[in-house]
Amino acid sequence: MQLLVDSSALLAPLSPRERLQKRAVIGQLLDFLRLIYRNSTTTKTSLKSFTIKSTYVESWLKDRRGYPVTSLLNHRLWDATYARRQMRRSARAGRIKIVNQKIEPAGDALADLEQWASQAGLDVWSVSDAYQFAYSPRLCWLLTRLCELAFLANEKPSFLGLLVELAILEHELSLSRPSPMTSQMIEARLDVPKSTISSLLHGCQHSALQTWTSPNDLREMNWGLSQHVSVKAQSRAIEFASSERFRPDCSSLELVQDL
Repeated sequence: MQLLVDSSALLAPLSPRERLQKRAVIGQLLDFLRLIYRNSTTTKTSLKSFTIKSTYVESWLKDRRGYPVTSLLNHRLWDATYARRQMRRSARAGRIKIVNQKIEPAGDALADLEQWASQAGLDVWSVSDAYQFAYSPRLCWLLTRLCELAFLANEKPSFLGLLVELAILEHELSLSRPSPMTSQMIEARLDVPKSTISSLLHGCQHSALQTWTSPNDLREMNWGLSQHVSVKAQSRAIEFASSERFRPDCSSLELVQDL
């Protein structure tokens, strides 16, 4: 029998105010990611490809500078050959350019990001520099950290799997006691067809997700989060981004200490 894990309580207990703050942050990020997913091609399946893009977008919008090519090539989550292939693909699509050995935006990349951020209800403001706009540095930071942390001891995390994780965590934080999220609820929250969730279910190699048949309806699938280290680390990252202790230079490695 499947035991449901209340992932909102994996770490220190949260006060009602902290739960509300954490849920609000997850909701904003999930709305933004849902729009990115809907308008993406390769990143619909490849979280690694999306993490590469998120890494240099964070540098643009949070740090207001281009991202060094050498830093991307030497990143611990992928090899240099893969990073070069992704850069060439984005450059051919007119989304990035290399200027003085730094990755900079090109074409409509910034305009699309600003549009999706606005549609998601993020607080967006114009900036008179090469990067045109900004939104919450906390969300910029958190987006990349959640992607990086999804790879902790996970053989094959996916972009869709990350969205499902966030939808489940948002759902649990809205409840007074643990309750599973059904496939139908996930489809509605992410605005994806049933076949998409079914594909994730049948090809699931995502250590953070657990699924089991509903005891009340054998046709219904329940979803929950495991006690995997990546879930704990991501929960910690969300709490950190929601708190007054937040600082934008905190790395993923700091978040996994003592887990």
